[in-house]
Amino acid sequence: MTDAEWRKAHPNKADNGNMRNYATIERLLVLANLENVNALYINKGMPQAERIEELNRLARSQMAGLLSNSSVKRLKALENGEK
Repeated sequence: MTDAEWRKAHPNKADNGNMRNYATIERLLVLANLENVNALYINKGMPQAERIEELNRLARSQMAGLLSNSSVKRLKALENGEK
């Protein structure tokens, strides 16, 4: 989702900053990694269409891994005051 798409879908939140202000820690981690990987792909001369396809695949894989990781689940439970 682009920033413009997010702003259109969340008009009540768009006035208070950008979508990163409302992202989960998992999404922020994936986004930071994708930004670095994208820079590497650009430096290698990878075409934009190919980069987008690969970055989407990578994002889905990373999110699935983070959301199913038992350590991440325990940290989120602690963050929410659970034991």
